[in-house]
Amino acid sequence: MSTYPILGGFALACTVVCLLCILGVLRWRSCSSRRGALIIGVCAIWGVGLLGLWQAPTTNPSLRAGDVPLLKTQGASIVKDIEAFKERHSRFPSSLAELPRPPDSTRYGPWQYSVSKSGGSFELSVGDYGRNGFVLYWRTKKREWFLNG
Repeated sequence: MSTYPILGGFALACTVVCLLCILGVLRWRSCSSRRGALIIGVCAIWGVGLLGLWQAPTTNPSLRAGDVPLLKTQGASIVKDIEAFKERHSRFPSSLAELPRPPDSTRYGPWQYSVSKSGGSFELSVGDYGRNGFVLYWRTKKREWFLNG
């Protein structure tokens, strides 16, 4: 979602104006070429403006260097809780909500968690490569963090 919600209405207005300009070009095709060129120019400007709004700043932050250690620390606490849950229940939790202290979301979104089909390992990650440019994974077998990005 855009950090500028007002732009949604403005983008709609741009679309309407652009469509009206196109209809105007079709209707006044017989008019002088200067007037048609002016209308086409206005359409192009509105269209470019609309595309610019579509790419408006979003709430999807990029990774800051100082955040990696913080994410690893928060993740280590989650891993500890998952492993303690397994000790008590002889299985991994089916979701992070089953933990006594479900993790807080980060500025990069919520922690993602899944258990392997065999039930012998789990994956914990945070971030989204498409939105944030990285994903931080916990490698259960190697017992280490891996930063992809």
